[in-house]
Amino acid sequence: MGFANDPKANIITVSLFDFGLKKWSSFDLNTEGNHQVYSPGSFDFNDDNTISYFPIATPKILKIDFSGQVMSSVDYSEKYKHSISVLVKNQRTFRNNGKIGFNSTEYLSIDDPKTFETARKYTVYDYNLKTTTHILKYPKEFVGKTWSTNDTYGEAIPFNKKLVHSFSKSHYLYLYDEQGKLEKKAYAGSKFIKDAKALKSKNTGALQDLIKTEMNGNYVGLIYDKWRAVFYRIATYYDTNQTMKNMSDLQRLNDKKAYVVITLNTDFEIIGEDHFTYSDGVHHGIYFVNKNGLHMAMRDTEENKLNFAVIR
Repeated sequence: MGFANDPKANIITVSLFDFGLKKWSSFDLNTEGNHQVYSPGSFDFNDDNTISYFPIATPKILKIDFSGQVMSSVDYSEKYKHSISVLVKNQRTFRNNGKIGFNSTEYLSIDDPKTFETARKYTVYDYNLKTTTHILKYPKEFVGKTWSTNDTYGEAIPFNKKLVHSFSKSHYLYLYDEQGKLEKKAYAGSKFIKDAKALKSKNTGALQDLIKTEMNGNYVGLIYDKWRAVFYRIATYYDTNQTMKNMSDLQRLNDKKAYVVITLNTDFEIIGEDHFTYSDGVHHGIYFVNKNGLHMAMRDTEENKLNFAVIR
């Protein structure tokens, strides 16, 4: 397990936890100078004590060892039309025959409904052929409408050499093959998350878009548990009927925030749903799966220490 903090004076600290040794370690990345990583980003582990790092600021894949040294760098978008979304905190990359697949975003106008017909949300880089392919279009429920950035976030995770895609504002999961062809659409929602509604105007403003997203609730994570052969889909919502109009309302109602963990089998059938209120103390910011189950970070922890609740 690992995560990177926000940069301080151009330094990003990556913290790693070894479950075998039950020990934390860390190393620093620099956004400037030699071995620079350019900006904050997301990463995934390789099999040789290195990470693949994806900076937000530039379309590169950096191979970095555990001392913070950049060992190699490749570009995956010649015309800089693709990059990593600022909303992607963790990359669960697809690997097969020298290929690496990862969640990405394409630079197209969010105000143009045609964007959701043409945009690709996933990139596959072939290290052997040194070629890039962009796959995974938005599903039909997004096409021909105008959405805010908050409403279009999604992530695909690998599963049996295929990809399972979860969108923040869709009740459905989408299964794609390696080439990006849709194979299955399955309901994987909760009654606590309201139906997504497209924008009536292109100029509603970022704050109002955020408030609308928070009021509706959204799906914030998807992870596969290989030990139990199930998926966990995490959603968050406000357990209140009060209307939110500004940031003060969001802060005032913070203790109404609740979480849902939806459990699905490998046929994408819902087999369980767990609910957590603010007082339960769990948070979706950091979560992982091991042989003991799904772990979600506790909101209030001691300094320099992370506590986790085992959900299932």
